[in-house]
Amino acid sequence: MDEVPSLSPAHRAKIIAEVFEMNWPKPEENSKNPVRTTLIRCFWKDIAFTGFLAVVKLLVMYVGPVLINSFVDFSSGRKQPYEGYYLVLILLVAKIIEVLSSHHFNFHSQKIGMLIRCTVITALYKKGLRLSCSSRQAHGVGQIVNYMAVDAQQLSDLMMQLHSIWLMPFQLGVALLLLYVYMGLSALAALAAVTAVLIFGLMRTRKNNTFSIL
Repeated sequence: MDEVPSLSPAHRAKIIAEVFEMNWPKPEENSKNPVRTTLIRCFWKDIAFTGFLAVVKLLVMYVGPVLINSFVDFSSGRKQPYEGYYLVLILLVAKIIEVLSSHHFNFHSQKIGMLIRCTVITALYKKGLRLSCSSRQAHGVGQIVNYMAVDAQQLSDLMMQLHSIWLMPFQLGVALLLLYVYMGLSALAALAAVTAVLIFGLMRTRKNNTFSIL
């Protein structure tokens, strides 16, 4: 055990549980979803940081497509030789930033997910110790274990896909804007195709959900 490094104080379950209890909504706040409110209060800075990394990753990902015309002009001899070094340098810096932001986004998203999972499991365990006999009849041991094993893990996995809710429309808008700049009105065909695919995917998802419920 001496060779295993210990967790930092901020990542220990005891400290996280105390922070969770401190941020729990007061009775006069009348929160409809106190667990969600508390988790946002505890981890909003980390979630905002991963959102910033997601935006940076998205922006630098489009540097290559933006420079396509410049590379074509350079290879056609319509630019000075030294401009080729600038183009390659810009593309190299953009790819380095993209890799760093992508890796840090994945790392911090997984870290937030693990902290949320640890927080929820600790809170459930403490709550389970204080349940009365009548409450235990409504929430048995199996149900509490299911909360810890399944629901807490789903919250942890959600962190990797959380920013896709608002980032996907932004990414789609930037891609369509680039298509319009380079292709003009022909980009409307791409927009129609994307819309058709989204509608088809939504219809299939609803039908699959209906079959799963049945």
